[in-house]
Amino acid sequence: MRQKIIMGIVLATVLFLGAGLYIIASIEKGTAAIDNLVMLHQVEILREHLLLRIKGVQINLMSVAIEGATQQKLQSTLATTTMLTAFTQECTGCHHEAETMQRLRELDGHVRSYQDSVVGALNLVEKGKGAIPELYDASIQGDHVIEHVESMIMGTSQKLESRTRETLAQVNRMKGFIIGLLAVGPLFTVMLGLLFLRSVTRPIT
Repeated sequence: MRQKIIMGIVLATVLFLGAGLYIIASIEKGTAAIDNLVMLHQVEILREHLLLRIKGVQINLMSVAIEGATQQKLQSTLATTTMLTAFTQECTGCHHEAETMQRLRELDGHVRSYQDSVVGALNLVEKGKGAIPELYDASIQGDHVIEHVESMIMGTSQKLESRTRETLAQVNRMKGFIIGLLAVGPLFTVMLGLLFLRSVTRPIT
């Protein structure tokens, strides 16, 4: 009987140790998945901010072409335009797959070209020169950049939705295992205790 108790204790120790290691590994895996999920959310927010900035510049370009430009409007548009590449650089600073990095580099090139066109057109306006063709060309470039950014946002949203489902499923599996362990652990301990008491209280023959 003593040997059975010792074997039971060893078995319980091995089982609980294995369960503990599994929980630790699951927590680390879940944490990494959540970190990746947070990064994807940040990337999506960053791209949405970039999209809003570009649309704002586009509206100002149309306003300058139709209504004319005040010094305040010119300075505001120039300030917003020169910040666009900061957004694309921040995007490329995150860890991405090779295909995504290639698309980000292409986006950065398009944004830089658009930025140069806008700045060049607004500088002509500021100098009092006719810049309607230049403003129009810059606006066309802006429309192409907007399409590019919207396409990337759509792709990120789909990936984000998929990763969110996977992460939630992983968290639920880990939760179910822990609940099962909490339910089985005390039961196993009680059974081991009863076995020990049975061996102690057995009549001496």
